[in-house]
Amino acid sequence: MLAIGIELLKSANELFSSAQQSATAESQRFILLIGCGAAVLLVGFRMLRKLLGRLPPDPDFCSGDGPVTEAERNGVTVASREAIEAMLRGAKVEEIDLAARRQNAVDTLARLRTRLARSCPDALGLVDLGDFRGAGEALRKSREAIPKSLNGEGARRDAQIYAEAAALDLVKLDYRGAAENYGAAAALVARFCDDLASGQQEWRLRMEQARALVGDATYNSNDESLTTAIETYDHALSLVPRQQAPHAWAATQFHRGDALVASGVNGAEASKVEEAIDSYHAALEEWTPRSSPFEWARAQHNLGDALQRLADLESGVERLRPAEDAYRAALKEWTRETAPDLWAMAQGNLGDVLAKTAASTGDSGKLREAIAAYQSALAELRREIAPREWTQLQNSLGLALEALAEQESREEDYGHGPLKLAVEAFQSALDGQSAEHEPAQFAATSVSLGDSLLALGEYERTQNRNYGRELLTRAADAYRGALVVREELEPIDVAKLQINLAYALGLLWSCDGGDDLLDEALLLVDEAIALIGETEERQHVCDAEQARASIVEALGRRAA
Repeated sequence: MLAIGIELLKSANELFSSAQQSATAESQRFILLIGCGAAVLLVGFRMLRKLLGRLPPDPDFCSGDGPVTEAERNGVTVASREAIEAMLRGAKVEEIDLAARRQNAVDTLARLRTRLARSCPDALGLVDLGDFRGAGEALRKSREAIPKSLNGEGARRDAQIYAEAAALDLVKLDYRGAAENYGAAAALVARFCDDLASGQQEWRLRMEQARALVGDATYNSNDESLTTAIETYDHALSLVPRQQAPHAWAATQFHRGDALVASGVNGAEASKVEEAIDSYHAALEEWTPRSSPFEWARAQHNLGDALQRLADLESGVERLRPAEDAYRAALKEWTRETAPDLWAMAQGNLGDVLAKTAASTGDSGKLREAIAAYQSALAELRREIAPREWTQLQNSLGLALEALAEQESREEDYGHGPLKLAVEAFQSALDGQSAEHEPAQFAATSVSLGDSLLALGEYERTQNRNYGRELLTRAADAYRGALVVREELEPIDVAKLQINLAYALGLLWSCDGGDDLLDEALLLVDEAIALIGETEERQHVCDAEQARASIVEALGRRAA
């Protein structure tokens, strides 16, 4: 929902009838409340998958491949890179996600090339030509050439080819196909290999299978794949007993927790998120700051994320304090000097929890801590690396500053200082958004910007009737910008937006007249009345009609 106060309808009569006088202190505080309610709906700082995708792989989770070297990455040919680009474009990957998805595909292909050089040179040659379909066919033929009377060694060879085909599927964005191939490889190892190393090999393949299923759920909105991924992680747990392989057991618990959080949030199932919290706690029993500092910090961070998501589902505050503690724990290991990207991510998520706590409790100290956390994250995060997350951070910072301004308006200080900073944050966020590619988010940010400009312009107007004109004009422009994508909004939200715009136009008219301003305001209110009448919120029609009467009265005074 957009943060537009329908209460404006109730006060429109008073505001327009006094349009040629200075606004009262009460109306100053009132208009400021328009945007502040959105602090409760802060968008989570969702950098986790992107950032972890750039980290060295977990050695217990990547089939022993290890991190990609620059030599391996440079070995990916121009033809292969062009084929990857064509597939990403064909899949209509959003521009904002394109760079990260491209890099992930290149890194996957770089690892695969190293293996194909040893196992299937024919497939490698086709990969280097950008013929990924032909490479897959070459792998199939190579697998068919293996004797049918499989023994342990033959099964491992067959499983290896299935795994290579799965990696190729990942490059082709066929996550479901990758999961099936990893599953086939794991089944071969389980059936024909019975030594100690085979259990570890099957475990790695099951982990890769689950990761591919999570990819299918993430990029193809396939919730069924999340359910299968969780089942696969459960099976993987049985392959690595805690006493024999504590680190692998903890890694499985951790990734199982990630899948459970995603499934619980998608289905609004608090029980799954609670189960994820148990998985993270289990991982933290083995991963300690001394033995596994990076993994410990990662589990603490994701525990905080799960607790925050559970607080959202439960609409309570009791989960927020332990979430705050978990993020702060992660920040003890993820410092700005040693892990700047992860430090910024944790700071942003900490800011979300603090802002939500402040919104629920009215604790201005927590709100100031949230603002400081957002500012810290923005000081390190680079827009060109994570543009969507940078934009979300600017939005969250703006909402927190708006909320602080509203709190200060109840005290001696009006709060126009935080409002000015909120305007800067919302404008920065809007500069990184597109009405074409993200219409709903573009509209929400435009409204937030308009709300802050409107409140700030009204404050300036109370200081001097001739002040605030530029701010009010910008507010009106921001609201008009949101209306450009009105087809993406609910009718009641469009009506609220039109009332806000009409109010801004009324204030502009009170500054310097302008015959067309009240005419436009009247048209906006008339349409808002019609829209409200078509919704179930018809109780607001009376207030809108009072606003219309006030505009008509102002028009009469203008004519006189």
